[in-house]
Amino acid sequence: MKRMTQIKQLLLFGMAFALAAGGAALSACGETHTAHTFGEWSVTAPTCTEEGERVRTCTIEGCNETEREPIPALGHDFDLGTVTTPATCTEAGVRTRTCRRCKATETASVSHLNHDWDGGTVRVPATCTSGGMSLFTCLRCGDSEERPTDPIEHDWEIKRVSNPDCEHTGLETYTCRTCGKSEEHTLEALDHLWRTGETLREPTCEGTGLRTDTCARCRKSEDHEIKALGHNWEGEYTIDKKPSFEGPGEKSYHCTRCEERNGITEIPMLEVNTPIEYEFRLLRNSGARLSAAVSITVRDEEGTIAAQGGRSSFEGGVFKALLLPKTYTVTLTDLPEGYTALGQYSVEAADPVCRLYLTASPIPTPADGGTRYQVGSVLHEFTYPAQNSTTGELTLSGILGEKRMLLINFWYIDCPNCVSEFQGLERVYQKYKNIAEVIAVNPSDTMTAISDFSMTYRLTFPMVRDTVRLSAMFGVTGYPTSVVIDSEGVVCEIFTGATPEERFESYFAAYTAQGATQSAARVETALPGRKYEF
Repeated sequence: MKRMTQIKQLLLFGMAFALAAGGAALSACGETHTAHTFGEWSVTAPTCTEEGERVRTCTIEGCNETEREPIPALGHDFDLGTVTTPATCTEAGVRTRTCRRCKATETASVSHLNHDWDGGTVRVPATCTSGGMSLFTCLRCGDSEERPTDPIEHDWEIKRVSNPDCEHTGLETYTCRTCGKSEEHTLEALDHLWRTGETLREPTCEGTGLRTDTCARCRKSEDHEIKALGHNWEGEYTIDKKPSFEGPGEKSYHCTRCEERNGITEIPMLEVNTPIEYEFRLLRNSGARLSAAVSITVRDEEGTIAAQGGRSSFEGGVFKALLLPKTYTVTLTDLPEGYTALGQYSVEAADPVCRLYLTASPIPTPADGGTRYQVGSVLHEFTYPAQNSTTGELTLSGILGEKRMLLINFWYIDCPNCVSEFQGLERVYQKYKNIAEVIAVNPSDTMTAISDFSMTYRLTFPMVRDTVRLSAMFGVTGYPTSVVIDSEGVVCEIFTGATPEERFESYFAAYTAQGATQSAARVETALPGRKYEF
């Protein structure tokens, strides 16, 4: 770049000089011409190290004005070179390069090779207590050097002096067969292996119990305390005393194990002309809250409509109305697809909370392209044919006809989080496969790749290629995504991200219980291995 700048400066200087000289030439030539007419360039070629030049002369008679322009030197065009002095193990070599134009040469250093040592020859053998010495020779130049070697390991012979038991340590001795060195190792006590024995005192909600346990190893017996059970409060309050027009009532939460009550609340007495708040709750048949809305009609004993509400009247599955204290009948219409209600419900002033229980069953017709599932939706019938499944044809009705729960897992082969959760899911599946099913739904890979993956990772639950387009119906954008379907075909949980085995265990334990339809909050707080009660 610097050289090009210098050339441009020289050219500009030459042009200025030519103009000045041209003026002088015009003066010298008189008025014979007003501009030069230059002939062809005459070129003196540049070399590798020296500049060339081109020159041209004005062709008008009597004018000998010339222009000169330098041509930059070419620079050397060196070849790849040849090794003129080979490198050795300890000394550098020389590589010589030659210019293809002018035959000038230049040299460069070639790094030394380092020794190519053999495997060594033992001069002094190593023992258990001291190192040895070996001679290493370079295969290239013949140089040699001695190096120390580490001591070899002891050849231990183990003898058991005494065995450990539940309360005492044991002892082992180690003797080297080569050098005779001895060491002693203490074996930790085994601890007791308690087996549950006779219960001497049953635990209560607030009191501990007592039982005698026996060790399976040493047969020692010992009394162990059993933790108090703690109160198991009912999910709904009990009307202990109904309010009347003469006096207030009382309600509370009862322990299912004992007679203890909690949250004792007074119910105001009824007044004939003073409305009270009636509450109508939409519930699954298991008692879980249902957020979907329906149309509701409330009639008094004469059949007159006292309150009415459409879908927009329900908030979070609850409809409230101020009504005079009477007994009313309730009917539901416009239920979400897949749900069924009783023909009629009743509610009275003494307990103005009306529990509207709905049941569900899978919708027998396939879903259309615009279907979008969310928590609370009822699934349509679907079929994965045998050629798109690792275990044969799969239908929703066939699965829920035999199992209490279905977990759908959306995944693809190149998703590391998907792959990471499969071994834990497989272990949980093996535990619950008689009462629960798993379908791993892949929306992108070929059936051949899916089958190969299943065999490689030894997965026994069904894996399918998503010809049904369930992933689109659930709006899946993150992988892996898992969906819990209960025995009635209702979407109960949707969760995204790699799921640990303990969380899968919690969901399977909760949803395979008889009649179980639990919320995510209940399952999340459950401990793995806990006995679930509903």
